Amino acid sequence: MAPKFGKTSGRRLALARWLTQPDHPLTARVIVNRIWQQHFGRGLVNTPGNFGRIGAKPTHPRLLDWLSTEFVQNGWSIRRLHKQIMMSSAWQQSSRTRELHNTDPDNRLLSRFPFRRLAAEAIRDSILAISGGLDRRLLGPPTERLVEPTGEVRHPAGPQGHRRSIYLVRRRKTPNTMLNLFDAPAMSPNCLQRTDSTVPTQALELFNSDFVRNAAVRFSRRLLSTGRNGPRLLVTAYRLAFGRNPTSAELRRDRIAINELTRRWETELQGDDSPETAEQRALQNYCLILLNSPELVYVD
Repeated sequence: MAPKFGKTSGRRLALARWLTQPDHPLTARVIVNRIWQQHFGRGLVNTPGNFGRIGAKPTHPRLLDWLSTEFVQNGWSIRRLHKQIMMSSAWQQSSRTRELHNTDPDNRLLSRFPFRRLAAEAIRDSILAISGGLDRRLLGPPTERLVEPTGEVRHPAGPQGHRRSIYLVRRRKTPNTMLNLFDAPAMSPNCLQRTDSTVPTQALELFNSDFVRNAAVRFSRRLLSTGRNGPRLLVTAYRLAFGRNPTSAELRRDRIAINELTRRWETELQGDDSPETAEQRALQNYCLILLNSPELVYVD
Protein backbone atom coordinates (compact mmCIF):
# COMPACT_ATOMS: atom_id res chain seq x y z
CA MET A 1 0.00 0.00 0.00
CA ALA A 2 1.41 3.38 -0.99
CA PRO A 3 1.97 5.91 1.82
CA LYS A 4 -0.31 8.89 2.35
CA PHE A 5 1.67 12.04 1.64
CA GLY A 6 1.17 15.32 3.43
CA LYS A 7 -0.16 18.37 1.60
CA THR A 8 2.88 20.56 2.10
CA SER A 9 6.08 18.73 3.09
CA GLY A 10 7.58 15.45 4.24
CA ARG A 11 6.88 13.55 1.03
CA ARG A 12 10.44 12.43 0.43
CA LEU A 13 10.82 11.37 4.05
CA ALA A 14 7.56 9.45 3.86
CA LEU A 15 8.73 7.71 0.68
CA ALA A 16 12.06 6.77 2.27
CA ARG A 17 10.32 5.36 5.34
CA TRP A 18 7.91 3.41 3.16
CA LEU A 19 10.73 1.91 1.09
CA THR A 20 12.69 0.85 4.18
CA GLN A 21 9.92 -0.43 6.40
CA PRO A 22 10.34 -4.08 7.51
CA ASP A 23 7.33 -5.36 5.55
CA HIS A 24 8.65 -3.86 2.28
CA PRO A 25 11.38 -6.37 1.28
CA LEU A 26 12.00 -5.19 -2.29
CA THR A 27 14.45 -2.41 -1.41
CA ALA A 28 16.63 -4.68 0.73
CA ARG A 29 16.56 -7.42 -1.91
CA VAL A 30 17.68 -5.02 -4.65
CA ILE A 31 20.56 -3.65 -2.52
CA VAL A 32 21.71 -7.14 -1.50
CA ASN A 33 21.57 -8.31 -5.11
CA ARG A 34 23.66 -5.34 -6.31
CA ILE A 35 26.33 -5.94 -3.66
CA TRP A 36 26.38 -9.67 -4.43
CA GLN A 37 26.89 -8.75 -8.08
CA GLN A 38 29.89 -6.60 -7.15
CA HIS A 39 31.58 -9.59 -5.54
CA PHE A 40 30.63 -12.36 -7.96
CA GLY A 41 30.17 -10.52 -11.25
CA ARG A 42 26.55 -11.65 -11.47
CA GLY A 43 23.69 -11.15 -9.06
CA LEU A 44 21.45 -13.77 -7.51
CA VAL A 45 18.89 -12.14 -9.81
CA ASN A 46 20.51 -11.71 -13.21
CA THR A 47 18.38 -8.66 -14.04
CA PRO A 48 19.47 -6.21 -11.30
CA GLY A 49 17.19 -3.47 -12.64
CA ASN A 50 14.08 -5.61 -12.95
CA PHE A 51 12.67 -7.66 -10.07
CA GLY A 52 9.24 -7.80 -11.70
CA ARG A 53 7.41 -10.49 -13.64
CA ILE A 54 9.49 -10.10 -16.80
CA GLY A 55 12.78 -10.10 -14.87
CA ALA A 56 14.89 -13.18 -14.21
CA LYS A 57 14.06 -15.41 -11.27
CA PRO A 58 16.64 -15.66 -8.48
CA THR A 59 18.98 -18.62 -8.74
CA HIS A 60 19.06 -18.94 -4.94
CA PRO A 61 15.78 -17.44 -3.65
CA ARG A 62 16.18 -18.63 -0.06
CA LEU A 63 19.70 -17.20 0.11
CA LEU A 64 18.48 -13.86 -1.24
CA ASP A 65 15.65 -13.76 1.31
CA TRP A 66 17.97 -14.66 4.18
CA LEU A 67 20.60 -12.07 3.25
CA SER A 68 17.90 -9.42 2.84
CA THR A 69 16.43 -10.22 6.25
CA GLU A 70 19.87 -10.15 7.88
CA PHE A 71 20.63 -6.86 6.12
CA VAL A 72 17.53 -5.18 7.57
CA GLN A 73 17.98 -6.68 11.04
CA ASN A 74 21.58 -5.44 11.12
CA GLY A 75 20.47 -1.86 10.60
CA TRP A 76 21.00 -1.75 6.83
CA SER A 77 24.76 -1.95 7.40
CA ILE A 78 26.43 -2.29 4.00
CA ARG A 79 29.81 -2.83 5.63
CA ARG A 80 28.46 -5.77 7.59
CA LEU A 81 26.88 -7.22 4.44
CA HIS A 82 30.22 -7.02 2.61
CA LYS A 83 31.90 -8.85 5.49
CA GLN A 84 29.15 -11.47 5.60
CA ILE A 85 29.59 -12.26 1.90
CA MET A 86 33.38 -12.27 2.01
CA MET A 87 33.42 -14.61 5.02
CA SER A 88 31.25 -17.14 3.20
CA SER A 89 32.61 -20.36 1.71
CA ALA A 90 31.10 -19.39 -1.65
CA TRP A 91 33.30 -16.28 -1.88
CA GLN A 92 36.42 -17.98 -0.53
CA GLN A 93 36.38 -20.97 -2.88
CA SER A 94 38.71 -21.28 -5.86
CA SER A 95 37.74 -20.97 -9.51
CA ARG A 96 39.92 -23.98 -10.38
CA THR A 97 37.45 -26.84 -10.03
CA ARG A 98 37.49 -28.59 -13.39
CA GLU A 99 35.50 -31.58 -12.16
CA LEU A 100 32.42 -29.36 -11.75
CA HIS A 101 32.55 -27.69 -15.17
CA ASN A 102 30.36 -30.39 -16.72
CA THR A 103 27.68 -30.40 -14.01
CA ASP A 104 27.56 -26.61 -13.64
CA PRO A 105 29.04 -25.12 -16.85
CA ASP A 106 27.56 -21.63 -16.36
CA ASN A 107 28.32 -21.61 -12.62
CA ARG A 108 24.72 -20.73 -11.83
CA LEU A 109 24.90 -22.98 -8.76
CA LEU A 110 28.05 -21.20 -7.48
CA SER A 111 30.02 -24.43 -7.49
CA ARG A 112 33.21 -22.37 -7.93
CA PHE A 113 34.28 -18.76 -7.73
CA PRO A 114 33.71 -16.97 -11.05
CA PHE A 115 36.98 -16.16 -12.80
CA ARG A 116 36.70 -12.51 -13.75
CA ARG A 117 38.67 -9.34 -14.26
CA LEU A 118 38.89 -6.56 -11.72
CA ALA A 119 36.92 -3.40 -12.36
CA ALA A 120 38.78 -0.62 -14.14
CA GLU A 121 39.03 1.51 -11.00
CA ALA A 122 40.37 -1.43 -8.98
CA ILE A 123 43.09 -2.11 -11.56
CA ARG A 124 44.29 1.49 -11.42
CA ASP A 125 44.15 1.67 -7.62
CA SER A 126 45.95 -1.69 -7.27
CA ILE A 127 48.83 -0.54 -9.47
CA LEU A 128 49.18 2.62 -7.41
CA ALA A 129 48.98 0.74 -4.10
CA ILE A 130 51.56 -1.89 -5.11
CA SER A 131 54.00 0.75 -6.30
CA GLY A 132 53.61 2.70 -3.06
CA GLY A 133 52.21 5.76 -4.81
CA LEU A 134 48.55 5.58 -3.78
CA ASP A 135 47.34 8.68 -1.95
CA ARG A 136 45.03 7.29 0.74
CA ARG A 137 43.64 10.63 1.92
CA LEU A 138 39.90 10.69 2.47
CA LEU A 139 37.51 13.41 1.33
CA GLY A 140 38.69 16.71 -0.12
CA PRO A 141 38.40 18.13 -3.64
CA PRO A 142 38.41 15.81 -6.67
CA THR A 143 41.35 15.41 -9.03
CA GLU A 144 40.90 17.24 -12.32
CA ARG A 145 41.79 15.51 -15.58
CA LEU A 146 44.34 16.52 -18.22
CA VAL A 147 43.68 16.20 -21.96
CA GLU A 148 46.87 15.63 -23.94
CA PRO A 149 47.33 16.88 -27.54
CA THR A 150 47.25 13.22 -28.61
CA GLY A 151 43.74 12.91 -27.19
CA GLU A 152 44.80 10.86 -24.17
CA VAL A 153 42.91 11.79 -21.01
CA ARG A 154 44.85 11.25 -17.80
CA HIS A 155 45.37 12.82 -14.40
CA PRO A 156 48.40 14.78 -13.17
CA ALA A 157 51.43 12.95 -11.80
CA GLY A 158 52.23 13.24 -8.12
CA PRO A 159 50.14 12.84 -4.98
CA GLN A 160 47.14 14.82 -6.25
CA GLY A 161 46.88 12.61 -9.34
CA HIS A 162 47.43 9.41 -7.37
CA ARG A 163 44.28 9.51 -5.32
CA ARG A 164 41.83 6.62 -5.46
CA SER A 165 39.74 6.46 -8.61
CA ILE A 166 36.60 7.43 -6.72
CA TYR A 167 38.06 10.97 -6.42
CA LEU A 168 38.81 11.41 -10.13
CA VAL A 169 36.80 13.90 -12.13
CA ARG A 170 34.78 12.09 -14.80
CA ARG A 171 33.47 13.84 -17.91
CA ARG A 172 31.01 12.36 -20.37
CA LYS A 173 32.82 13.63 -23.45
CA THR A 174 36.38 13.02 -22.23
CA PRO A 175 36.57 9.82 -20.14
CA ASN A 176 39.84 8.74 -18.58
CA THR A 177 41.72 6.74 -21.22
CA MET A 178 42.86 3.90 -18.97
CA LEU A 179 39.52 3.48 -17.20
CA ASN A 180 37.71 3.63 -20.52
CA LEU A 181 39.93 0.89 -21.99
CA PHE A 182 39.05 -1.42 -19.11
CA ASP A 183 35.30 -0.93 -19.54
CA ALA A 184 34.51 1.71 -16.95
CA PRO A 185 30.83 2.54 -17.58
CA ALA A 186 29.84 5.55 -19.63
CA MET A 187 28.49 8.52 -17.71
CA SER A 188 25.35 9.13 -19.77
CA PRO A 189 23.16 6.02 -19.25
CA ASN A 190 22.57 4.18 -15.99
CA CYS A 191 24.88 1.17 -15.66
CA LEU A 192 23.07 -1.80 -14.14
CA GLN A 193 25.74 -4.36 -14.95
CA ARG A 194 29.28 -3.89 -16.21
CA THR A 195 30.64 -5.78 -19.20
CA ASP A 196 34.18 -7.09 -19.65
CA SER A 197 35.98 -6.95 -22.97
CA THR A 198 39.38 -8.28 -23.98
CA VAL A 199 41.08 -6.16 -26.65
CA PRO A 200 44.75 -5.62 -27.66
CA THR A 201 44.76 -2.00 -26.51
CA GLN A 202 44.39 -3.13 -22.89
CA ALA A 203 47.69 -5.04 -23.04
CA LEU A 204 49.35 -2.11 -24.81
CA GLU A 205 48.13 0.27 -22.09
CA LEU A 206 49.48 -1.91 -19.29
CA PHE A 207 52.86 -2.36 -20.94
CA ASN A 208 53.53 0.95 -22.68
CA SER A 209 51.65 3.71 -20.86
CA ASP A 210 53.59 6.26 -18.82
CA PHE A 211 51.26 5.60 -15.88
CA VAL A 212 52.20 1.91 -15.57
CA ARG A 213 55.87 2.39 -16.46
CA ASN A 214 56.25 5.11 -13.81
CA ALA A 215 54.52 2.81 -11.34
CA ALA A 216 57.05 0.07 -12.17
CA VAL A 217 59.91 2.49 -11.38
CA ARG A 218 58.30 3.40 -8.04
CA PHE A 219 57.71 -0.29 -7.31
CA SER A 220 61.40 -1.10 -7.90
CA ARG A 221 62.49 1.76 -5.64
CA ARG A 222 60.09 0.56 -2.97
CA LEU A 223 61.68 -2.91 -3.13
CA LEU A 224 65.22 -1.52 -3.00
CA SER A 225 64.32 0.62 0.03
CA THR A 226 63.70 -2.58 2.03
CA GLY A 227 67.43 -3.37 1.88
CA ARG A 228 66.73 -6.93 0.72
CA ASN A 229 68.28 -8.71 -2.22
CA GLY A 230 68.26 -12.05 -3.98
CA PRO A 231 65.36 -14.41 -3.15
CA ARG A 232 64.19 -12.25 -0.25
CA LEU A 233 63.65 -9.34 -2.64
CA LEU A 234 61.56 -11.52 -4.95
CA VAL A 235 59.48 -12.80 -2.04
CA THR A 236 58.75 -9.20 -1.01
CA ALA A 237 57.75 -8.35 -4.59
CA TYR A 238 55.28 -11.24 -4.71
CA ARG A 239 53.81 -10.36 -1.35
CA LEU A 240 53.23 -6.76 -2.40
CA ALA A 241 51.88 -7.60 -5.86
CA PHE A 242 49.91 -10.80 -5.26
CA GLY A 243 49.56 -11.15 -1.50
CA ARG A 244 51.34 -14.51 -1.44
CA ASN A 245 54.79 -16.10 -1.43
CA PRO A 246 56.26 -17.32 -4.72
CA THR A 247 56.70 -21.03 -5.32
CA SER A 248 60.17 -22.50 -5.61
CA ALA A 249 59.69 -22.85 -9.37
CA GLU A 250 58.69 -19.19 -9.65
CA LEU A 251 61.73 -18.14 -7.63
CA ARG A 252 64.09 -20.08 -9.91
CA ARG A 253 62.42 -18.74 -13.05
CA ASP A 254 62.42 -15.13 -11.87
CA ARG A 255 66.04 -15.20 -10.71
CA ILE A 256 67.08 -16.46 -14.15
CA ALA A 257 64.99 -13.72 -15.79
CA ILE A 258 66.50 -10.93 -13.66
CA ASN A 259 70.03 -12.19 -14.29
CA GLU A 260 69.37 -12.21 -18.03
CA LEU A 261 67.87 -8.71 -17.91
CA THR A 262 70.87 -7.48 -15.94
CA ARG A 263 73.31 -8.86 -18.51
CA ARG A 264 71.41 -7.19 -21.33
CA TRP A 265 71.35 -3.85 -19.54
CA GLU A 266 75.08 -4.07 -18.83
CA THR A 267 75.63 -4.30 -22.57
CA GLU A 268 73.08 -1.57 -23.28
CA LEU A 269 74.52 0.89 -20.76
CA GLN A 270 78.15 0.61 -21.80
CA GLY A 271 79.43 4.14 -22.37
CA ASP A 272 76.15 5.59 -21.11
CA ASP A 273 76.07 8.33 -18.48
CA SER A 274 72.84 7.06 -16.92
CA PRO A 275 72.83 7.35 -13.11
CA GLU A 276 70.97 4.03 -12.88
CA THR A 277 72.82 0.74 -12.81
CA ALA A 278 72.04 -2.32 -14.88
CA GLU A 279 70.62 -4.02 -11.78
CA GLN A 280 68.21 -1.13 -11.19
CA ARG A 281 67.03 -1.15 -14.81
CA ALA A 282 66.57 -4.92 -14.69
CA LEU A 283 64.49 -4.66 -11.52
CA GLN A 284 62.33 -1.98 -13.14
CA ASN A 285 61.67 -4.31 -16.08
CA TYR A 286 60.85 -7.12 -13.68
CA CYS A 287 58.39 -4.93 -11.78
CA LEU A 288 56.74 -3.97 -15.06
CA ILE A 289 56.28 -7.68 -15.82
CA LEU A 290 54.64 -8.24 -12.43
CA LEU A 291 52.26 -5.32 -13.00
CA ASN A 292 51.26 -6.95 -16.30
CA SER A 293 50.62 -10.34 -14.73
CA PRO A 294 47.11 -11.82 -15.16
CA GLU A 295 47.16 -12.64 -11.45
CA LEU A 296 47.10 -8.92 -10.69
CA VAL A 297 44.30 -8.07 -13.12
CA TYR A 298 42.06 -11.12 -12.64
CA VAL A 299 40.37 -12.61 -9.59
CA ASP A 300 40.35 -16.38 -9.39
